[in-house]
Amino acid sequence: MGSKSLSSKGSDAKETLSEGSKPYLEKLSFAKKISPYLISRYGEPNLLFFLIISFGVGIALFLIGSELQSGIIFFLGVPFLLLAAIFYETRAYYLSRICKKCGREFAYVETKKPTVADDWSQTVRITKYYRCKYCGNEYVETKSVISTYID
Repeated sequence: MGSKSLSSKGSDAKETLSEGSKPYLEKLSFAKKISPYLISRYGEPNLLFFLIISFGVGIALFLIGSELQSGIIFFLGVPFLLLAAIFYETRAYYLSRICKKCGREFAYVETKKPTVADDWSQTVRITKYYRCKYCGNEYVETKSVISTYID
């Protein structure tokens, strides 16, 4: 009898949520998946250090490979630059999810779909809406992105 009452409570809760009251679910990105692990494992300052080192090694291998005209050394720089890109995206995601009010990590969740404003120029404004899941602080982030139009 106890299990029946639990299942009926769960189905009632699902029925009471209408389509309009459901929160916006952010798409899972690679940075969202890997960021909590890398930050908890290494910390943000170490991640910045790894970013700088991997970028520097990648560029150095590109330059050495092009100077020596060695394809192997040149293409060894690619994995280091990919690592630098991963560390950069992870750090940017982490810094964007720290609550401005309570200071907790990974606190902001998107509450609405991002809005895109195009004023028929090369600049597109993207506005994202966040809310802290701990203190309820609302945050609006607006980015200007240069777009390219293909005729």
